Amino acid sequence: MVEDDPTVKQTACRFLTQAGYACGGVGNAMAALTAIEAGRPDVLVLDVRLPDLPGTEVAFRAQDSHPGIPVVFVSAYTVELSNLPYAHANLRWQFLPKPFTSDQLVTAVSRFVPPPII
Repeated sequence: MVEDDPTVKQTACRFLTQAGYACGGVGNAMAALTAIEAGRPDVLVLDVRLPDLPGTEVAFRAQDSHPGIPVVFVSAYTVELSNLPYAHANLRWQFLPKPFTSDQLVTAVSRFVPPPII
């Protein structure tokens, strides 16, 4: 989970953990890129607007180093995603508007990674 708002990050990780997923959270793009290089996550839940780089740039860099990595973009803003389908044809992604519920987040993640059996 890449989210600069600590409350949103903690809440989203709690939602995913309660659904049986493991969730690690970071608060900016550079920390996300470091974590992605350390180990390929099954899916990125990624805020579109981050303080140091746009979330779309994080997704493209993650795709370059780990082709096929899926991304769930979360944001209250959609302008940054308007050209995304054309910018990187191989990016597997979904958009989830903020605010989102536990069920919405888990459903978005489970589109790429089946829910674990708990």
